[in-house]
Amino acid sequence: MRRPGVHEVRTLAGESVRLAMVRGLLRPAADRLSLRAALRLADLAGTLSAATPHGRGVRRELDRGFGPGEGGRIARAHFALPYRDFVALRRLVTGRDHAEAWRMTEDVPDATVALRESGAPFIVATGHFARLPFYYLYAPPAIPERVHVSAMVAPLPPPGRHPETRRIHLQFGQSLTVLKATRANIDLVVIRECGSVAGLLGNLRQEWQAAVIAADAPAWDGPLTRPFAGRRSRRFALGCAHLARLAQCPVVVCAPSWDGDGRVLLEWGEPIPPPARRDRLADTDVTNAILDQLETAVGRRPDQYLLPIGGDRRWDQAAGRWRDAEPATESERAAPGHAAPAA
Repeated sequence: MRRPGVHEVRTLAGESVRLAMVRGLLRPAADRLSLRAALRLADLAGTLSAATPHGRGVRRELDRGFGPGEGGRIARAHFALPYRDFVALRRLVTGRDHAEAWRMTEDVPDATVALRESGAPFIVATGHFARLPFYYLYAPPAIPERVHVSAMVAPLPPPGRHPETRRIHLQFGQSLTVLKATRANIDLVVIRECGSVAGLLGNLRQEWQAAVIAADAPAWDGPLTRPFAGRRSRRFALGCAHLARLAQCPVVVCAPSWDGDGRVLLEWGEPIPPPARRDRLADTDVTNAILDQLETAVGRRPDQYLLPIGGDRRWDQAAGRWRDAEPATESERAAPGHAAPAA
């Protein structure tokens, strides 16, 4: 029998601790304590995660990306975010809190307001941001009640025996439960499921239809390679732009966030018009336009982003853009946890 490597052992141990914190600490806290007390425990879990060898590596990356001294603060919030989402969504699922408990505000251009009310189909391109605000992204008035929504979601893995799959099943499964309860006219379209793209394309050719797609998902074999946020190089698929071109509907970027004061914010971009249906080369331009907006949102609110941010590039706060950063030193590259995995 093959003996597990050091990395596998560390991953198993780390995932076992995360699962124990979610099941043994945060779930009962969400069920029995006040929201504020439960969120404090989620923050404590994030602080403990940031203090691990992997967490220290992430802090060094974020120091390079956002400036010395910023890495610790952002890392604690980054690791705490999935736990905070779990607590808040758990309370919605169990009925301890209701949607009215959070004040939803929008920063939305007039052109996007007009598009949402026009009856024309459109695509909402979003990223792997905090999960609680997605409840409000799918709810009116963000998307009017009469609009039929198709949400692209990853397949939910079976619970299995590995702590990682059990944790993902618990946290992501809860998110799907919240989405299903948000509105009656919603379809959860599983990525790569047979016929999913054809059905989605058919919907987007009708009135009062919308699709929500996470356009920042990294693709191992994606045709587009470009810098993104703190990463010097990441690969992406062109599916969102491809779908918009075939359906001849515009794309609107939305970056959701939430804070500890009971406020949810949805920041919308201007509609990106579709190119000519036969212009396949334009898929790259549309995808870049989407990713440019999403990586700006990551730079402005790194504590709201769930995926690794990286430290190869530097966020210029004054200019509101990402720039090339100094390369990591040999000691930093050798440090445990230099490459941050998804939270």
